[in-house]
Amino acid sequence: MRKIKYISLFILILLMLFTTSCKRDNSLKTSVREIDKYGHVILKISRSEFEKNGFALGDIVQININGKTYQMPYFNGYYVDEGEYLLYASNTKDQISASINFGQFYLDANAQAGDEVKISMYEKAGALGIQIANSLVHSNRREDYESDEIFSNFRSVTLGNIKENILYRSASPINNKHNRAAVTNKLVKNAQVKTIVNLADNKEIIYEAVMESTFDSQYYVDLYENGQVKFFTLTLNFRTDDFGQLATDAVKYISENDGPYLVHCTEGDFRTDFVIMLISLVMGATVEEICDDYMLTYKNYYNLTKESDLTHYNTILESYCMESLRHIAGVKKGGDISNINFETKAKAYLMKYGMSEDQINNLKSKLEK
Repeated sequence: MRKIKYISLFILILLMLFTTSCKRDNSLKTSVREIDKYGHVILKISRSEFEKNGFALGDIVQININGKTYQMPYFNGYYVDEGEYLLYASNTKDQISASINFGQFYLDANAQAGDEVKISMYEKAGALGIQIANSLVHSNRREDYESDEIFSNFRSVTLGNIKENILYRSASPINNKHNRAAVTNKLVKNAQVKTIVNLADNKEIIYEAVMESTFDSQYYVDLYENGQVKFFTLTLNFRTDDFGQLATDAVKYISENDGPYLVHCTEGDFRTDFVIMLISLVMGATVEEICDDYMLTYKNYYNLTKESDLTHYNTILESYCMESLRHIAGVKKGGDISNINFETKAKAYLMKYGMSEDQINNLKSKLEK
């Protein structure tokens, strides 16, 4: 009887092992159709067929090719930093391609036509906020906005204990990519800004701007020539140490110079948001204040509010603002931050990247009411 029991148990174990080994591979199988002239790997499966299999823009997918595994977002634009991976969905052709922004994915993956590729879901909607934010379209015409301030995303930051008219944020007063430089420059001049933190460019932008026929940013150039403009060229990946170091250096620069101050990137959004967030948290701002200021940019440019589109509003708020706050606080993605002392966490973040307590106190003395 005992022998029969052991045999039955042995058979059960074999069945379990067999069942496990026969589980269906949930990955989608395709192959490399061709390598385009930019080094992107165009896949044999079409975009429409890929999305019929349950994938959607904003998902993070896992791709296996030639023994290498990659996790990358699925976007219809190159919404990643230079050198980062993405699965790109063409808007003009029914195709998708594994790509590196400003790079050649086929070299990284040693890929050629005919190679097998497996794609599986890594995180559903894991990058949806980035997809939505970059899919929004705004006008670059002044007449489409109610005021110069809204057009330029220009405002005095008064979060926490920051006094009025000492710290400003805006779109670029020098880079005229979005036709805002001259209007923004005028507002900066009227505010009598003395110190500028540029988070998007390097000094070459000054020379390029001066050569343009539309140039009308002399106040900015005068500040630059007087050594009152400093460049801290941030990427869009706030989770890296390089980003943290440069963001901290930007805050330190403000603490060591006289105001009024201006913080800007190209449109005065993501990179500006992060540096303003750090400063405001040190100055005792609440999460609610931070979020309201963060989302004001989307109201200015896209008229996106809770009332106009709550779903998109909340998606962007969660993906950008809340995740930035979690990163500063050292909380994992999606984690609870309801009981965090953010003033303490922001100070710890700045000190991690080399800002002294004396410099933080000096910052506070320059900005506080």
